[in-house]
Amino acid sequence: MKRDIFAELMDGLDALADERQGKVTLQTQKGELPKLAPETAGQLAVWELNQAIAQEQLHNQRVGTMKTKLVLPEDFDAPLPDGVLDDFEGT
Repeated sequence: MKRDIFAELMDGLDALADERQGKVTLQTQKGELPKLAPETAGQLAVWELNQAIAQEQLHNQRVGTMKTKLVLPEDFDAPLPDGVLDDFEGT
């Protein structure tokens, strides 16, 4: 039998509306989130900082910044050897 996810979602929203109006009591559970250990919090802060730096660098790239740092070989656009082509083509 195929589930009707939309109908289940709408039933849940209707039940939530009834609960907020005091017509019905929904089953509730309370739980505690584990606290992050200091090293875990520090690692998370470093990860967030690294992500922010990466995003900043991505948006601040200038055209031509690798001009003197990147050197392409003369035969960069030469045809590939037959063995490599065979591997790509699966023959």
